[in-house]
This record gives sequence, C-alpha cells and structure tokens, in this order.
Amino acid sequence: MESYTCDHCNNTYSSRWNLKRHQASSCDGAGESSSKRARLRLPTPKGRPIANHDSSDPRGMQSTVRPGMQCTTQAGLSHQVLPGPSGVQCTTQPGTSRQVLPGPSDVQCTTEADPSDMQSTTGDINAKYCPSCARDIPTKMFSAHLRSLKHKAHSWKPVDASVSINRSAFGGKIVSYQVVSDLKTLNVEEYLHSIKLKTINLLEQQIFKHTSVKANVELFGIYILPTKEKRDVKSHSTANKVFTIASDLSKDYDDFVTKISVKSKEFAERESGWVLEQILYLEINISKYNPLRASSYIPLPKDIASKKAVVNICNTDNCCFAWSIVAALFSPQGRVTDTKSYPHYSSI
Repeated sequence: MESYTCDHCNNTYSSRWNLKRHQASSCDGAGESSSKRARLRLPTPKGRPIANHDSSDPRGMQSTVRPGMQCTTQAGLSHQVLPGPSGVQCTTQPGTSRQVLPGPSDVQCTTEADPSDMQSTTGDINAKYCPSCARDIPTKMFSAHLRSLKHKAHSWKPVDASVSINRSAFGGKIVSYQVVSDLKTLNVEEYLHSIKLKTINLLEQQIFKHTSVKANVELFGIYILPTKEKRDVKSHSTANKVFTIASDLSKDYDDFVTKISVKSKEFAERESGWVLEQILYLEINISKYNPLRASSYIPLPKDIASKKAVVNICNTDNCCFAWSIVAALFSPQGRVTDTKSYPHYSSI
C-alpha cells in the first residue's frame, strides 16, 4: 500500500489528501502553512483601521466600530466614529465629544463616558430604573432604595422655606414631609416643639383628605464619634399611630416628642460614644388608614385555590368567620363551598 511522508515532521499518511490536510492544519514545521493559518485566524481588515472604544461599563466591556459607523455600548451610549485631521473623532450622545488617537495596532478612545449620562438601557431584566436618582437599582433592593437617604435626597420637593414633600414612593399613596426648624439647638425637645404647629397642620390636611391616616415621625441628626473622628447620619423614629378627626393631635404630638427624646438620650448614654453634633430635620410619614371590615365572599388567589387545600365558603352575608367555624365542625352535605351544605350558624 502506498504511503505519504511529511517532509517536515516525518509523519506517514495513507493518502495524499490526508498529508495535505496535515500540512495545512497541524504541522508545526510547515512555515508557509503556519502563516496561512495565522492569516485565517487574524484577518486583515480592509479600509480604515478599526477603533476600539472603552465603554463606561465598570466591567470593562468593549465595542468595535469602523469610522463612519454607529455603535451602542453596554452602557447605552451611542458612538459615531468620524475621520478627523489628527486622527479619528468619536462623538457620544448626548453632547459628549471624544478625541480618538491612533495606537500601535488600533485606535484607542482617550476619555471615559460620564456616569450621569447612563440611562436605563442596560438590558438587565432584574433591575428597575429610579427616575429620581437616574440609575438602575436591582429589583430585590428597590424597596430598600426607596427608603434610603440617598434616594430621599433626590426626591424632596420644597413646599415652603421649612417644609418639603416626597411623593415618589408608592405612587403618592404614602406622603412624606420633611420639616426643618429655624432654631439652632441640640436639645431634641426644644427642636421638636419649635415645629409643632407646622407638623400638626400637615397632619390635619391629610386627615381632612383621607378621614383617617396612619403616621409616624423620624428625627434625623449628624452624630460624631470623637475617638475615630467619624461622622454619620442617624435617626430616631416612632411607631405608626392612627389619627382620625376625633384625635387630639396636640397630645399625640407631645407623645411623639417624649418617645424620640427618650430614644435619643438612651442612644447617647450607651457605650457607643456617638455625640449629637447637629439636628437636621423631622420626617413625617403619612399613609391612608384602611381598618379591617367585615366582608362577604372573596375569591382566593389562583396559586392558593389551585392547591385544593382551603375551604372558602361562598356566603352572601358579612359572616365569613361564622361560616368558616361551621365548615370546620360539620361535614358538608353537598358542595364543600356552598352554605346550603351546612347548618346555619345561628342554629348552633
């Protein structure tokens, strides 16, 4: 049987075709073939050189465009590369111009994108866009972000010289007010009493609008840790309290003042070492109050109803709890959810 031997590595093959394939693909001794493979792996671009632009993505993602073409990076910025007198001009939207200079093997962009230009176009399905902060927030952290000081700092809108309002959270169903006192003092009780009338007026407006509301207050201040020369914003809050038209707002506000004053003193007397340096403002969080009421039949959510593990009586009166007790004590004589399958609760 005829055999064919490679002149470079002395390997033997049964056919001429196998020998040529070996020399073109895997033979390290064939210099011409290796250069051919290199050309196949790294093709030489025709025309102007390709420009590599560093995107503003912190992970260092890159995009490649040619002069005269449009490119969109991971951060959502649109690039246009144009020929210029001193190299290649790169323009980004909106309104940012960059100078791109030729390098040893390509064209490098000399500036980075402004983070403030980043929009909610990252394509991350697990993120929500916060219009107040103009950035994407992970979905799991979005609720906590709405309560953070950084978000609130971008959301406050002034009502007058001493009161600001924040309606960005929960579509305006929950209203937060920020009240600042003109009194410069470190005494918590004096500070809170100086804004008592303003706070009561805000509560009265919401009670008149919603009939009954829930509210709590939170005092923010700057604390300093002298041993480490560290400053931080800390707060003291109260629990929610229901307010109605019949509520004594003056007395209820005094109760808030007492509770916050006690918390502030307890915090200072602990071995933490934090000392109050400045009182910033009082935040009032107000929401509509919907007390529980007796109700008729309400369909179960689909994910619960599909399990067939809950007996939901289809009653037409306001005695759901009574019918539930009857269904637990007696076996049904017909359909499990029908009131006619059980004795009437009034006869038990």
